[in-house]
Amino acid sequence: MKEPTKIKEKIRQLKFAYTKQFYKEHLSREPKNCIYNRTVIFAGTKEHATRVCNYFSDNNVYQICDSLECAGSCNAFVSKLKKKDIKTSLDNDIKNNPMKYPEIMALNWVLEKNVQDTYLTNFKYYFYSKIFSIKEFIKRWIK
Repeated sequence: MKEPTKIKEKIRQLKFAYTKQFYKEHLSREPKNCIYNRTVIFAGTKEHATRVCNYFSDNNVYQICDSLECAGSCNAFVSKLKKKDIKTSLDNDIKNNPMKYPEIMALNWVLEKNVQDTYLTNFKYYFYSKIFSIKEFIKRWIK
C-alpha cells in the first residue's frame, strides 16, 4: 500500500483537476454564465426558449444573447460566480456527493484504511510492549 503522503498528494492533484474543470465551466464567457442573461420561454414550451440580456433592456425590449459569439463580444458580461464561490461549491459537492467523484472517494477510503491499519499496528506494538513489561515485572517480583 502506498504511503499516506502520496495518497494525499494524488487527492490534491485530483481536486485541482476538478477545480480547473469547474473554473472552465463556470467562468467561461457563455450566455448561461452571465449575471444579466436569463432564459425566456415563448408560447409556454421549452422548444421556444431563448436567452436574452437584461443589461440593455429598455421598456421590456431585450437583446437576444444565446450564442458564444454574442457573449464573447459583449462588453456588459459579468460572471455569475467568483472563483472563491466556485471552489467552495466544489468542496461542498465533493463532501455531499462523493459518488460523482469516484477517484477521490476511493483514495479517501484507502487513506482511511491505511490510517486505521497504522493505528492498529501501533496499538498492537504498544499492547505487546505492555505485556512484555508486565512479564518482566512479574519475573523480577518473583525472584
